[in-house]
Amino acid sequence: MALFAAAGTAMAQPYGNARLVSPPQYGQIKMVLGAARLVAQPAAECSAEGKPWTSAPCFDPIFARLRQTGETSATVVGLFRPALDGEVVRGTYGYDFALFEVTKQGAKFNVSKIDTQTSAVRAPQDCFSLPDEDVLYRMDRRGEVSVAQEMLAVVCGGAPRRTYGGYMAQGASIPAQEPPVGQAPKLNVPVWATTEKRFLKGERRYLANKDGDCPKDQRVDGDYCASAAVALFGAQSDLKELDLIASERRVEEGATLTDKDIDQWVLKRKGKGAKQKLEADDRWFAHSNLEAIPGCTPVRDTTYRVVRHDGQLYVQEEVLAQCGAPPAPTPFATYEAYGDERPVAQFKPGCPKDLTMLSNICFDEVIAY
Repeated sequence: MALFAAAGTAMAQPYGNARLVSPPQYGQIKMVLGAARLVAQPAAECSAEGKPWTSAPCFDPIFARLRQTGETSATVVGLFRPALDGEVVRGTYGYDFALFEVTKQGAKFNVSKIDTQTSAVRAPQDCFSLPDEDVLYRMDRRGEVSVAQEMLAVVCGGAPRRTYGGYMAQGASIPAQEPPVGQAPKLNVPVWATTEKRFLKGERRYLANKDGDCPKDQRVDGDYCASAAVALFGAQSDLKELDLIASERRVEEGATLTDKDIDQWVLKRKGKGAKQKLEADDRWFAHSNLEAIPGCTPVRDTTYRVVRHDGQLYVQEEVLAQCGAPPAPTPFATYEAYGDERPVAQFKPGCPKDLTMLSNICFDEVIAY
């Protein structure tokens, strides 16, 4: 007998004499709600204060709302093209829309863009994310206020029947009651991490800058300027080795490098006394200082950003991660299958000699078969 699993899409195909033990477990597509965000849209007429830069949407309605309610801050969905009530907005972050943090200080307002898309969507732990589905926004009217209701399509209770988009939500949203303006819904069940994109970052790492400007005694491996690393060895006599990132080209502050642009080295002391010097050896295995965040999974390759600290250049690892519900499981069915009966050769006391082979193994059943 053998138990084996088959993809749910193959259920209609026969498997000989296999018997279906358990069919695929499919879930329901649900829409999980996040916060009802205030909305800034392009407007033909907008005050100079309400349009902080040329391409900005108009924040006048946001400022008016904060003055009215006495609130001092709000996370706002900014649209770069007008949208009507009931319209669903999705697209590329920073191009079709972006999130902004609006703060009120005295009589003045400050507007700053949020680097990556975040939300207040937290899916229940029996729900899972769907391929290529991000948080989207449904334009609503709550009394006199325009809001963008955060929504995310997920699958709950099992696997999705298809994995190529065009998902239609079934039944009520989660939760069924939409939240008040500016607030996030509350769920009385265990939930996953907040649905958002975040940059995972590591500690600063020492840089060897190819063809950089520095004295000869601050160079390693010939052409690489490693002033900060060399200075550390000079200041710490007991330091034996140091992790080092070597750029394959000259870089300046703000440059972004990929794995193809760097080598990972270990800088070590070699020799003794006056003959002691620093030598760089290639790492056998890549090393990372990235700090993991529970519920977040990298979705792009690691990059190395050149930063300046205390007048010296370093690199800092960073990688874009998707946080929230884990990916939906793949549907599968379990079958039970039987093969043909076969005779068994085994040790038997008193087996006739002409039926005994391979060190007293009795083949009587095999020969009879």
